[in-house]
Amino acid sequence: MKQANATDEVQAKLTGLKGQGVQFQVCGNTLKGRNVEVKDLYDVNQGDVVPSGVAQLGILQSQGYAYIKP
Repeated sequence: MKQANATDEVQAKLTGLKGQGVQFQVCGNTLKGRNVEVKDLYDVNQGDVVPSGVAQLGILQSQGYAYIKP
């Protein structure tokens, strides 16, 4: 897996969060729109990609998850 522009600090934080069970999902629309390949992202595989991030938020909210924008 490539690092892309993830610093050592960011990589350590992502690894730590994943170790605690946090799951990251990547928006397929954004990847396509920005011409980014999954293989160029740090610790991301094709199974982490959802077709639409916005639609995925709606799906998760309907399952009882909450979206909080900082």
